[in-house]
Amino acid sequence: NLSGITLYPNPVHDKLLIRTVSDEVVRAVTITDAAGRLQLRVAQVNTQPASIPVQTLSKGIYWLQVETDHKTYRMKFIKL
Repeated sequence: NLSGITLYPNPVHDKLLIRTVSDEVVRAVTITDAAGRLQLRVAQVNTQPASIPVQTLSKGIYWLQVETDHKTYRMKFIKL
């Protein structure tokens, strides 16, 4: 949980949920692996919370970048 955004569950199995506290629209979500390689990019998520399917990712640690209208958040999550 960062100021302005909540990511759950973490660790995750199949769907990663992202909630913005101010109900900002999530414009894009980018997931990269620990080596910085792009694994998934989702544009314009129109649900609250945003639901990101991660079941195809291998087990490991990933970086998530969430872009809203006003901010960009970067956080780590674990895929089981």
